[in-house]
Amino acid sequence: MKKKLVLALATLTAAFLLTSCAKGTGNATKSSKTTGEKTITFQVYGKEDTEPTSVFMRSKKWANDFNKRYKGKIKVKVTGQREPQDTLTAISASSTPDIFNNFWNNTPQWASSHAILDLTDYIKKSKIFNKSDYLPYSLKMCSTPEGVQYAVPTYTESSVLIYNEDVLKDAGYNEPPKTLDELVEMNKKISIIKNGKIERAGFIPNQPWLDNVAWPVATGAEWVDGKGNVTFNTDKMKKAYSVQVDLLNDLGGYKNVETFVSSIGKIQEASDPVLNGKIGMMLVPDGWLASYNKYGKNVNWKVAPFPSDTGENMITIGTYCINAKTKNPDEAWTALEDYSSEKSIKKFFLGGDFNNGAIFARKSAINALANDEQYPEQIRTVAKDLETEKLRGFAITSYTNEYLDEITKQMSDALAGRQTVDQAAEKIQKNIEKVAKK
Repeated sequence: MKKKLVLALATLTAAFLLTSCAKGTGNATKSSKTTGEKTITFQVYGKEDTEPTSVFMRSKKWANDFNKRYKGKIKVKVTGQREPQDTLTAISASSTPDIFNNFWNNTPQWASSHAILDLTDYIKKSKIFNKSDYLPYSLKMCSTPEGVQYAVPTYTESSVLIYNEDVLKDAGYNEPPKTLDELVEMNKKISIIKNGKIERAGFIPNQPWLDNVAWPVATGAEWVDGKGNVTFNTDKMKKAYSVQVDLLNDLGGYKNVETFVSSIGKIQEASDPVLNGKIGMMLVPDGWLASYNKYGKNVNWKVAPFPSDTGENMITIGTYCINAKTKNPDEAWTALEDYSSEKSIKKFFLGGDFNNGAIFARKSAINALANDEQYPEQIRTVAKDLETEKLRGFAITSYTNEYLDEITKQMSDALAGRQTVDQAAEKIQKNIEKVAKK
């Protein structure tokens, strides 16, 4: 499915390269000279629903407020999220949306194909945007490899360690692991295996999925160097995956773990394996905390930074872009600037789903969340950690999607025992070097 998505996006972006009249920046349009109220279509993150605390409904409340303030000048119409390929198809046909949510990893490719607007001049002139209020790496993830910004960061996520405090205490631990080596040792002591079958696992590295960012960040590995050269086949990178193989082997191997996983319950529901004690610890995005607050009210679960040898933790973000073919770029920027402002985030969006709190890339919003006791302890703990942690995400390249797909392909085989980590790392290095040279 993911390969089909990449292929579809590649085909559409190729069409942009052939048909776009823009040169260099992607700013192919200018605001219409016609007077009167301009309508801006704003495609927000999340589906269209009626839950009052959802992003869609919160965005409609913001739009109502914005439209009153800009009556006669700008009117924002909020719509729900579409798949990236559908959005790209729409804007390639000079259609709406004017503003839309996007995955950060699409930024370089969509910028080079002139699908999205270069925001450099708008940001430079803005008195609201305030670059110093953003987590540093979040801005990098909205830019091209050359550092040109084409998107605005919105929500942010890091990988956190969810753990069952009672399970850890049962194994003799009063706190979660702080390093990867501690994680390996705790997995051994927390896990219960009888007659070859797992009854309780300390930590399963590929649950809920194989994470290709958190582990390398934790070992200090880099995907590319300062000159843009691919640097996957290194000792630090291989440790990031060898540790995961060790964790699986300590649980009896990949197949044994797969058998166990089929009966552990459904993640983010009442039968979640951390909440029911089947797994002691699990790596999850902090955006999932609302679900754990909903279903874990009677469980002693807590959250901590993901174990790291370097003190670094991963970051990923959601972004908003402006359609390069919008007829009203100035008005679109005014709307996006207001939507992502410190004032709007605190007033309309900080509460998050079911009022459990939400984390945004603005430092001021993170600080407000960390110090507001109306929100659950766990989300405030994450926010406080984000204020002090060193954060880093995946490398910013023009071939990020291909890179991540190749890592998943090769390292999935390594974790399953179909090849070694060394063999996988060598293949990834060789294959991505070819992609990078295209």
